[in-house]
Amino acid sequence: MNGLQSFLANLEQFGERPALLHPDGEILNYLELSAMADEFSQLLAQKQNNKRCKIGIWLPKVPEKVAAILGVLTTNSVYVPLDYTSPAKRNLFIIEDCKLEGLILEKKQMDKVKGFENTKVYEIESFPALVFIQFHRENLPEISPKLATIFYTSGSTGTPKGVLLSHENILCFVEWASSIFDLQEQVILSIAPFHFDLSTFDLYAGLMNGCTIILADHNQAKNPRLIVDFIARYKVTCIYATPTFYNLLAVHGRLSKFDFSSLSQILFAGEIFPLKQFQLLKSYWQHPTYYNLYGPTETNVCTYYEVPTSIDESIAAFPIGKNCPYAKSKVDEKGELWVSGKSVALGYWNQDTLTQQRFVLDEKGVLWFKTGDVVNVDKDGNYVFEGRKDRMIKRRGYRIELDEIENAFKNHPLLEQAAVISAKKEDQLSIKLFFLPINEETAPSEMDLRLYANESLPMYMMPDAFIPIKAIPKTSTHKVNYQALKTL
Repeated sequence: MNGLQSFLANLEQFGERPALLHPDGEILNYLELSAMADEFSQLLAQKQNNKRCKIGIWLPKVPEKVAAILGVLTTNSVYVPLDYTSPAKRNLFIIEDCKLEGLILEKKQMDKVKGFENTKVYEIESFPALVFIQFHRENLPEISPKLATIFYTSGSTGTPKGVLLSHENILCFVEWASSIFDLQEQVILSIAPFHFDLSTFDLYAGLMNGCTIILADHNQAKNPRLIVDFIARYKVTCIYATPTFYNLLAVHGRLSKFDFSSLSQILFAGEIFPLKQFQLLKSYWQHPTYYNLYGPTETNVCTYYEVPTSIDESIAAFPIGKNCPYAKSKVDEKGELWVSGKSVALGYWNQDTLTQQRFVLDEKGVLWFKTGDVVNVDKDGNYVFEGRKDRMIKRRGYRIELDEIENAFKNHPLLEQAAVISAKKEDQLSIKLFFLPINEETAPSEMDLRLYANESLPMYMMPDAFIPIKAIPKTSTHKVNYQALKTL
C-alpha cells in the first residue's frame, strides 16, 4: 500500500459528512465519494490487469474528477491531470510525451483523441457521460513505486515538462498543513485547478481532515461576485489561492455587502502579494489569519510566513518566510535559493539532462533543487523573494516560461521572427510579443495571432500586447536583446 492509499482508505470514517460540493447543486458525502472512487479503481484494475500505469484524467473540475484521481491512486497507479481549459494540441502532446496507458475522458470530447492508434474505448457503466481509453504501448520504462502524480508545467524548450511528485512529496506537506492550520471538518473553497500544485492542499489536506470542499471551476473562479456568494452562502472557513484571485474579489466582489464571519484562514501563494492590494483585502476581511506559502511545483510548499497583525508599511512585499520542518534550504553565491528535503520532487519525466541541471547532489549525497529564485534574508531570518535568474515569470499563480510562448509564435507561417518579454507596471505583470512579419502585406492581425495561440497555449500564457516591429534587436553574439526590447 502506497502512502496516499493509506489515508484514502480511511475516508469512510467521516460517514455522511459532505465531502464535495459542486456549485451546480451536486453534493457528495464521504461514503458516496469513497464508493465512487472504488468504482474507478475497479474499472482500472480490470482493464489494466492490476498493472501499475500512468492514467491521464481529462475532465472538468467536477466530483467525478476527484473520484477518478482517488481511484487511480488506490490502484497503485500514477495520475496525470490534464488542464481541461488548455488547447487540445497541448494536452495531446502531454498524452504522447508521458506515454499514458489510459485516459479518463468525457464521451463528448472523444473526437480530440481520434488520431491515436492502437487504442480501445470502454464505456463506464456507472458514469455514462465518461469513457476510458486504453493505449497499447510497448517497451515502457518501469514506473518508480514512489511516484504518485506527474504535473505538467510550462517549459523553456517550448513544450510543457512533467514534474514527478512522489507520495512522500505530497504527504509531508499535507501532514504539516494539517498540524499548523485548523482544518478539522472545515469548509474549504477550492480555486486551484487539479493540474496546479496548490490543489494538493485542497484535495489531500482537506480530505484527510474531513473537510467539505467547494469545487469552483475555471469559469466560476473568474467571476468575483459568484465566488463571493459561494464564500458567504456555504460559510467557507479557509481559502488557498493566488494574490491575483484575492485582488479580483477585493476590487470587483462587493465584499462589504456579505457576511464573512466564518472565514478564519487565508492562504496565498504563487506570486508576490503587493502591499496595497493586500491592505485592500484586509480592510474587508480583518479577522482571518493570513499566511504566505512559497515553493515551486518541484518542492511543493517549502517555506511559509504568517502575516503579523501589525504590518511594516515600508516593505515592498511580504517575506516568503522560513523553512517548513520537512525542508532545508541554502542560498548560493549568486543569491539563488536551493531546497532539499522530503518535498523535493523526483525530477522531470523523460528529461534527464534538465533533471541533472536542476536537481543536484552535493558531496554528502544530499539532493538539492535549484529554484531559480533569487532571495535575501531579512533581519528576522526570513527569506525575501527578489526575482528570477532566468526567463520564467510568475503570473496569476502560474509559472510561465517566456520561451515557451516565444517558440509557439516562431512556428507561425507568416512570421519571420518573434520575441517575448514581460513588463511590470503598478504591480501588474504583462506579457508582450514583438513580431516581425515575413511580408508586411500578409502580416497577421492581433486577432489572427490570438487565434493561432489558442491552438497551442493555455489562456494564462496569452500575451497581453502584440507589437509589430521592423527588426528584432540583437546582441553582439546575435541573440535576441531582450533588454533593448524592454526600452521600446
